[in-house]
Amino acid sequence: MVQGRQRLLDGVLGRIHENAGAVRRERAAPADHRRIRETALFALGWGIRGMLALVCAAAVTGKLRDRSARAEFGAMLAAVGVPGALRMPAAGALLGGEVAVAGLSLVPATARLGAVIAFALFGGLTLGVAHVVRSGSRTRCACFGRAKEVLGWRHVARNAALTAAAVAAVALPAAGPGRPADLVAATAVAAIGAIAVVLLDDVVSILRADRP
Repeated sequence: MVQGRQRLLDGVLGRIHENAGAVRRERAAPADHRRIRETALFALGWGIRGMLALVCAAAVTGKLRDRSARAEFGAMLAAVGVPGALRMPAAGALLGGEVAVAGLSLVPATARLGAVIAFALFGGLTLGVAHVVRSGSRTRCACFGRAKEVLGWRHVARNAALTAAAVAAVALPAAGPGRPADLVAATAVAAIGAIAVVLLDDVVSILRADRP
């Protein structure tokens, strides 16, 4: 009789422990989902901001790296119709915008300001390059230094994509760095995006060379 009661009591206690464990798991699930969502938003937001910063840093470095690159940058401005008297101010404004994006985008306190500048910069470039392409001008792209390819619709699409990325960077959370895993994910997003943007013309050239 006593053993039967003990077994019954053990069974009741076991069920209580099982139910308590199930409740803890149910409570933990939303927290896990929230953590995954926060990680994804952090990686996306800071990955996009990092990509914009890297692209602008590469653009400034490429344009100013040597005399030849600077000359081709000036030639591109002349080819798109910038008057001689305005060429230096236009170059300064473009380079200044790129430096601002590169410098402001990775600081939590100024990240959204950097994204707003990126939106204005790449939005203007999208319209300007579209005008050049429509005009039929054979202007070479010196966006990242020495001119390689003639400006075309893929460059319009590239600038439009960067403009859209800047909008996302404004909208996404700009909180400071999270866990190390979040930083790794954001760095991967930034690096992959920047490489794809900067090496667009090289990839196109390789694909063309592979055609029979």
